[in-house]
Amino acid sequence: MKISAIIISRNDNYGGYLAERAIYAINSAIATYDEVIYVDWNSETHSLLYEIKDNLQLKGNLKHIVITPEVASILTNNDPEAQKCCEVLARNIGIRRATGDYIISTNIDIIHPKREDVEKVINESDGDTMITLSRRETTWDIIKEFHGGE
Repeated sequence: MKISAIIISRNDNYGGYLAERAIYAINSAIATYDEVIYVDWNSETHSLLYEIKDNLQLKGNLKHIVITPEVASILTNNDPEAQKCCEVLARNIGIRRATGDYIISTNIDIIHPKREDVEKVINESDGDTMITLSRRETTWDIIKEFHGGE
């Protein structure tokens, strides 16, 4: 089974410490999924991946799509009221490029479970099921412990 993950973000330091949170999130996705597609939507300066690439544990399964502000404006019909990070369009762009049998749609601040746990959830569901997992509050110590102290 091939699992793809779509991660969308905008380099705007949303929520503070975005780079630090993104390193954990993307590294956990790289470790868990066969394909990780990072879609940077409408970052004013540059994609966040350019800032954190030296801290990523790359293994050849990360794809990077950049939607510049100019293109984002066109895709949102030049609407000045359009959401700065249009998650629906960014997700659809990533999903259209995914090659997995299963697709995980997520955000930049999600720490991903281990592969075995994802496969268990998939294998225990029928083929016509959409699964949602809620985000929960946690601490950095719990995250590090969960991922073997990394």
